[in-house]
Amino acid sequence: MSVDVASTMPWYVIQTVTGQELSICQRLKAVLDPDSYVRCFVPMVEKVERRQGQSDVLRSPLYPGYLMVITDQVDRIRRTLWKVSSFKRLLRNGREIKALEADECQLLNHLLNEDAIIELSMGLIVGDRITVTDGPMLAQEGRIRKVNRHKRYALVDLPMMGQVIQVRLPLEIVSRTKTDPLTAGNLAI
Repeated sequence: MSVDVASTMPWYVIQTVTGQELSICQRLKAVLDPDSYVRCFVPMVEKVERRQGQSDVLRSPLYPGYLMVITDQVDRIRRTLWKVSSFKRLLRNGREIKALEADECQLLNHLLNEDAIIELSMGLIVGDRITVTDGPMLAQEGRIRKVNRHKRYALVDLPMMGQVIQVRLPLEIVSRTKTDPLTAGNLAI
């Protein structure tokens, strides 16, 4: 589930107009020198909605108003940004343009597929413990803060630019039991 082969290269965040992330990303790709970046993308998340008895899978930005660029030539990117006629800016730490931390990149790399989409994960609830059994949220149970079983999402804490941001990630709970069947009934092993 890797969005990028050059995972050692810095990932930069560009703030832009909410709702126009994809179009600005496309315009940015059109004006950027292909040698100046590895990938420019909008991290997307799948959302399952039920309409008239049918499930529809919709996609929306993981971080509304932001897109990402993987590059080791951030100054070339910064100088080219003015060519895109819309609000956009590289995120900074004071006066310095700041890349995502290595652990933030690794986590996003784990969650995103090749198309930069976080797909639906499957899980189950035993007692009050959530276990993800399949999908990109596998082994990320500790980040889950709340689950909405009916709307098929989990509120998850994700780090970005040194802060923790709560986002909705797709999670379908396929079963819920009050107790663990292996420990119920005082089974002797």
